[in-house]
Amino acid sequence: MAPAGLRTIATAKANGSWTSLDAADALEMPADLAKAFARNKRAKGHYDAFPPSARKCILMWVGSAKTQTTRTKRIRLTVELTAKKIRANRYSPQKETRA
Repeated sequence: MAPAGLRTIATAKANGSWTSLDAADALEMPADLAKAFARNKRAKGHYDAFPPSARKCILMWVGSAKTQTTRTKRIRLTVELTAKKIRANRYSPQKETRA
């Protein structure tokens, strides 16, 4: 590997981004999302029925939020959409307005 690549890896390991999505990769649900699902059993049931790849994408999307405000919005949208059997990782508001 080139020196620039090695430096990038070292930086990622130092700032935590190297492992920031490991929990999502292992399908570990964060506490704030679990709490939101606990308030909406229908959404939780649909979420559990999604294939692992879809759940992983949703967890990565929630986990990659840079601010708490964005994370909160993503969790709210995830629960709202999942209650309708819509995978948040495939959601497009443009499609919804066309229908």
